[in-house]
Amino acid sequence: MKMNQRERAWLLAASLLLGACGTPVVGSDSGSDVVMDTRPTCTADQMVCNSTCVSVQTDRNHCGACGTVCAGGQVCRAGSCEIECPSGQARCSGACVTLSGDRSNCGACGTMCPAGQVCSAGACATTCASGLTDCMGSC
Repeated sequence: MKMNQRERAWLLAASLLLGACGTPVVGSDSGSDVVMDTRPTCTADQMVCNSTCVSVQTDRNHCGACGTVCAGGQVCRAGSCEIECPSGQARCSGACVTLSGDRSNCGACGTMCPAGQVCSAGACATTCASGLTDCMGSC
């Protein structure tokens, strides 16, 4: 179906009006009746935020949804803001811990040493390993 001059002028005016309102610009392909969408094409794990494809699973400025910004010291993992632990520490229950000396997380998150034992080199023991000192139950 061919468009007449008046229909093309109306389509152009509507496109310009919608473009001014922040709607993606729509145009025609060299005078044909084919309408082309100019929005970016994102991969399956991305979505359009501010006219750009982003991964809401890993993007600190769009974590889980467009515009959800992670606070300082946090990263976006699986669409949720989480604290970033320094090298040598692990994240256990939302806190950064040293698994080699934390009595409540000895060797792994949630592994608690029994009363009277310390966490030494990632294992529960009655005394600290050589070269380490017991400091209130942690080596």
